[in-house]
Amino acid sequence: MRQAGRHDLWHAARFTGVEFAIAAASAAISAAGAVAQGNAAKSAANFNAAVARRNADIARANAAADAARQRQRGALLAGRQRAAAGASGITAEGSPLDVMADSAIASELDALTTRYRGELQARAYGQDATLQDMRGDAAQTAGYIGAGAALLSSAKGLDWDSLLDSKAP
Repeated sequence: MRQAGRHDLWHAARFTGVEFAIAAASAAISAAGAVAQGNAAKSAANFNAAVARRNADIARANAAADAARQRQRGALLAGRQRAAAGASGITAEGSPLDVMADSAIASELDALTTRYRGELQARAYGQDATLQDMRGDAAQTAGYIGAGAALLSSAKGLDWDSLLDSKAP
């Protein structure tokens, strides 16, 4: 014959079993949501990193094109200077030669400065891409930690003694 206390425990344990199933389902949904959120944040960060890398490539290409245009302008200026010196009957020695050399140096310096500025901009984009990659990794890790926390949190609230001590009638 069963004792009344034991019978009550069985009903409580069955109720706790249902409670356990609900808590487990809730924890699984919370965990899946945390992982999905972390993965979505990582995907967004990966996209932003790819955009930053593409911007870095564009900055380098634009700087190279601008430097080439600067060199071309310098070459045209040097040609005009030589033509002007020749038309005036001045020989390309002394002061006219110094002026042409200074112009060529200034033009090349402008081209190199343009390339350098483009490289600095490209590096900034590259650093942003690295930062986005790190943010994505951190978001994904946070999602996994959130999933674990959801599972542990739901397990903490269960009456484990009732679940483990109960036996079928």
